[in-house]
Amino acid sequence: MNKLPGKYTIIEGMNPDGSTYGGKVIITTDGVTYNFFWRISGGDTYRGKGVLRGDILTVDWGQKYPVIYRVADDGTLRGRWANGRGSEYLMPD
Repeated sequence: MNKLPGKYTIIEGMNPDGSTYGGKVIITTDGVTYNFFWRISGGDTYRGKGVLRGDILTVDWGQKYPVIYRVADDGTLRGRWANGRGSEYLMPD
C-alpha cells in the first residue's frame, strides 16, 4: 500500500483566510518518518516530518497544529491544517 514517497502536485490548497494556493510537495522516508518539503507557487517553502498510522499521516511542520492527511488507495492525500481551517489535496505526479 505504501506508495507515499515521491513528488506531488497541490491540486487544491486553501489557507485559513479562504485564499487558495498551489505548488509541489516532495515526500521522502527513512522507513519510519516521512519527510515533507512543500514549495508553494508563490515561492514559500516549508518542511515537516510525519508519521503514518493506518491511512492517517500526521505531519509536524513547526506550527501549533499539524497537517493531518488521509491517504487514499489511489495515492492521493487530503489534509486539514491550522486546526481544520486550512485544507490541501495532493495528487502524485
